Amino acid sequence: MGGGVPGRTGKTALGGILAAGALVMLWLACVAPSGRLGLTAVGGLFPMAATLAAGRVAGYLCWGAASLLGLILLPDKGAFETHVFVTNGFEWEYQCLYIPEFVFFCYA
Repeated sequence: MGGGVPGRTGKTALGGILAAGALVMLWLACVAPSGRLGLTAVGGLFPMAATLAAGRVAGYLCWGAASLLGLILLPDKGAFETHVFVTNGFEWEYQCLYIPEFVFFCYA
């Protein structure tokens, strides 16, 4: 059963599919009466999943595609701005995952 993402086309497809998921979450953040920041944060987790599954390039592809399509398609640009400027290219997720692991291996 599954052995990761095969080849470059698989990584590109995974980035695109997860970008669509992030865009859906951003759209829900635009139309939901409450929970706007939470839904935007969930939308920011999709690029992190792409990074973990297929590498950094797929994560940037996912984040960039969701950001560009969000700018074009979202009715309320507030969720787009939060996604782009607060998640800042999923840097905080990357730091939360890899920096504690790095510290653990250095001091263990």
